[in-house]
Amino acid sequence: MRSFIPVLVTLLVAGPASAEPDEWKKRLEQALEASTYTKSDVSAIDGNRLTKEGTALLVRRTGILASPARHLGAVNTRVRHGRIEQPGGVSAWFSDRTTTQLRIGDVVYLTDVEVRDRAIVLEVVTRDFAPMIERGSTTQTRYKGQVEFEFDEGYLSTVTADDLRRMFDAYFEALP
Repeated sequence: MRSFIPVLVTLLVAGPASAEPDEWKKRLEQALEASTYTKSDVSAIDGNRLTKEGTALLVRRTGILASPARHLGAVNTRVRHGRIEQPGGVSAWFSDRTTTQLRIGDVVYLTDVEVRDRAIVLEVVTRDFAPMIERGSTTQTRYKGQVEFEFDEGYLSTVTADDLRRMFDAYFEALP
């Protein structure tokens, strides 16, 4: 029994010997970053400062939420089966009055792409500054948001970056 406990602890900590990182996630993320859009970089200290300008994208759908770029985190908008779903319940309760909805025609830059088991998350930041009233003062700020495209189990391990690009084009159009 004593020799069984260290083996059990090792298995629990290390996981099964056959567990490998999901290579398809890495490949898909690299393919998206190489062929979809050129990512922009935003200063980690000041979310309003664009340090590298990538491909400008035109917003083509309403309902995508964004929060001030200087705030920690970004508000998340989900897309399920082609429909935009805004946060509800506790998530909606935590969003504040500074959260805004991007309008059709707004221009954003892609700042991050994250591939998950059943979703792809695009993080965007607005090109233009907009006024924001906070604590009685009006300041100019960019807005940022995450758009989480959710898919059925197993779909993302079989899809190509070009297939995803065609789907993303319904929400964001790359500008020349």
